[in-house]
Amino acid sequence: MPEALAYNRVGGVGCGVYGGIPLLAQLGRALGFPHSSKIKGSRHKAMRELRTAVLLIGADKTGDDRWYESFVPLADRLWEEHLDELREEGKL
Repeated sequence: MPEALAYNRVGGVGCGVYGGIPLLAQLGRALGFPHSSKIKGSRHKAMRELRTAVLLIGADKTGDDRWYESFVPLADRLWEEHLDELREEGKL
């Protein structure tokens, strides 16, 4: 399997959660895509949805025709572990 980058958590490989809150604090309603987007249907022009990204795997897939076959199952497993932890913590 090719080398991959995954964020570490206590106990092994895990995921890193991007926090857009510092950017929101710095830029306010000027924080744009891809970090936030306008909320359709709101009466307020400045109403924004803050996006959260979870990075499961980062790797160079150049020249690897089987990259997805190798890493999608790994990403699925990491995501499922993350969801299990959230359930155990009562956050889901």
